[in-house]
Amino acid sequence: MASIKPSPHLGQGPRVALRHLHRRDYAEIAALTRESAELHRPWLGVQELTVEAFERRLERFGRPAHEGFVICLRESGAIVGGVNVNDILRGSRQCGTLGFTAYAATTGRGYLTEGLGLVIRYAFGPLGLHRLEANIQPGNTRSLSLVQRLGFRYEGFSPAFQAIDGEWRDHERWALVSGNVRPPVPEGGAAGRRWAPGAVPGGAKAGPPTRDWPLPPFAGGRHARPMRLRIIDAFTDRPFSGNPAGVMLLDAFPDDERLQRIAAEVNLSETAFAHPLEPGGEADWALRWFTPLREVDLCGHATLATAHALTSDGRVAPGGGPLRFATRSGVLTAAPNADGGHTLDFPTAPLTEEPLPDGLAEALGAVPLSVHDTGPHCGDLLLELPDEKTVRDLEPDHRALVRHSRRGIIATALADDPAAGYDFVSRGFFPQVGIDEDPVTGSAHTALAPYWTARLGRDRLTGFQGGARTGIVRTEVRGDRTLLTGDAVTVLDGELLV
Repeated sequence: MASIKPSPHLGQGPRVALRHLHRRDYAEIAALTRESAELHRPWLGVQELTVEAFERRLERFGRPAHEGFVICLRESGAIVGGVNVNDILRGSRQCGTLGFTAYAATTGRGYLTEGLGLVIRYAFGPLGLHRLEANIQPGNTRSLSLVQRLGFRYEGFSPAFQAIDGEWRDHERWALVSGNVRPPVPEGGAAGRRWAPGAVPGGAKAGPPTRDWPLPPFAGGRHARPMRLRIIDAFTDRPFSGNPAGVMLLDAFPDDERLQRIAAEVNLSETAFAHPLEPGGEADWALRWFTPLREVDLCGHATLATAHALTSDGRVAPGGGPLRFATRSGVLTAAPNADGGHTLDFPTAPLTEEPLPDGLAEALGAVPLSVHDTGPHCGDLLLELPDEKTVRDLEPDHRALVRHSRRGIIATALADDPAAGYDFVSRGFFPQVGIDEDPVTGSAHTALAPYWTARLGRDRLTGFQGGARTGIVRTEVRGDRTLLTGDAVTVLDGELLV
């Protein structure tokens, strides 16, 4: 029988306490696991927690390279979360891998955020670690938001990282080092709580349970010069329609963590950041796009919104030519039109027909007529459905969709009535990057345009996209380039103060 660590509280917060896992916890955790089957199914698979499996877990946590914890309520002792630090390396590394589990009965109340703050303090204090790593599936938006609130930074993408439920799944790698610890942003029942200041974990000796809770104060504050922030509705000529994007024109890019935190605060499908480049190069502006969860390679509507902001400010390209943006997808241009809109010049997405993946029709709620991969820049699956009504009536299972593309799913059909002013309809679902549905996706039209051009025999087409919000994209295929034309409207112009 493994030697198990004793289980007094290792730390306490305002509502929860942290202790080691114990053999007597089996019945309670087994019941919580059964009750949380649907919550866990998309990310962990579902397996009955047998006594034997629990004993194996205890045996692993009895080894020096593994630590197992439970988060429990201070008043009742009821378990509200499970946490482990695995694969602990000593010597020059001093690191470990963080895993955590919420339970259905108490999710959404901020208990896990509070409890993980205690785990971080314990890991960087008594455990003596320097770095914690968390590997999270791209569609698991709750867990991704949680680690961001705790100050973890995105480090990279790991394809086919871990086998779960018989399949190899992609993961994102997030990490936190002891020198970058800051207080978690509260959620749920902890909203608005003011945490007490304290010393850096690992640099202070253990004190009373609630002293220095839970982590040291954030060193940031108000910036000396506020930064202008606009919200612009793209691919529409009227406010509160089309696809909204945040736009910030900067002197230079701040660090990636700050860009990501701003995008999370704006909380739109994409926020665009641009700054001017030295004259004489192949581009006039550097441009990057961030969703609330990550940076992306290509975004049409936020590029259109950025062009609209620049033109509105009179910051036009030299000689009146198109604006040129240096991006992850190469140099992209946006040419102003006489009617006030802009035409984007994007790379045409390569289309490769593929068989229908198992489970995709059930997740989408409709059986596609065809399936096409859209190449590396888009990373979507393009699905033709039988008719316009089928596309408009879709109510997909977003959690299930995350398994079926690198970025998202584009559902499309021929327009029922071409006299309505558009040739095809589409909707875009992107739970992989934290966006259940994107109202009007410019980048998706670099795949939609060549697809329908081949079907209809016309280079110039008009697409209608959207569910609750809608917009129009005018397209023209020119070989390996696709032109996307649309309007935009500024709906908010303000300042970011912090």
